[in-house]
Order: sequence, then C-alpha cells, then structure tokens
Amino acid sequence: MSPPRQEAAPDELREPQNDSVASGLIRFNENVDMILERGTFASGDIEVCGLMWGVVAKRNRKDSSCHLGIYLHHLTYETRPWSVDVSAQFKLVGFGDRNREWELKKTFHNGCTRAGIDEFIPW
Repeated sequence: MSPPRQEAAPDELREPQNDSVASGLIRFNENVDMILERGTFASGDIEVCGLMWGVVAKRNRKDSSCHLGIYLHHLTYETRPWSVDVSAQFKLVGFGDRNREWELKKTFHNGCTRAGIDEFIPW
C-alpha cells in the first residue's frame, strides 16, 4: 500500500518557482532602503525557462527613482529561431504606504538587438 499523498499548500500552488521551465517568472522582493544604502542591489543570476537571466536594481540618489534591469545572459544568434515570453514581478518595500508593485512583460528571441527590460520607476 502506498503512503498517502501530501497536498501542496494553496500558496505553493499559486507561486511558480524561479527555476520552473513553465513559469517564465522572475520575482524580486526587497527593501528599497537597502537599495539606497548600497547603491546597487540584487545583481545576480536566475534561471527561468531554461535560460540564465541577470537581475539588477539601482536607486538614483538625485530623484529617488529606481532603475530595474533584467537581461538575458549568453544571447546567441542561432539559425534555428527561438523565442521566450518573460514576465517579471517587482515588489519594492518602502515606508508606510509607499510600497510599489510592478509587472514587466517582454518577448525575447534570437534576433533581439538588446536582450533586456529596463524600467525607471518614480518613487
């Protein structure tokens, strides 16, 4: 007799993992004060849809805007066409009610001249 199956918690069902081939989702959750202190924040590599992505966030000290960048590593121009749709969800946590959530979407393909999403977010 096989052991009883464990059901996943509701939150686990709703949130795909970053390394899930099916997810196409990069999640970034951090405190905006840490961005201010360090200048550059959350640079790193994440695998999404089998491709390596870089994520970086910077805060502009002059106007307090945030620059969020997502880019594809090792972009190659193959003869075989390929494309991938990517959604990135950003949640920056600030003071009180100043939390911001953004979703960015873009299709990348092997003809891309610039493989990235850049957004300036007024804070």
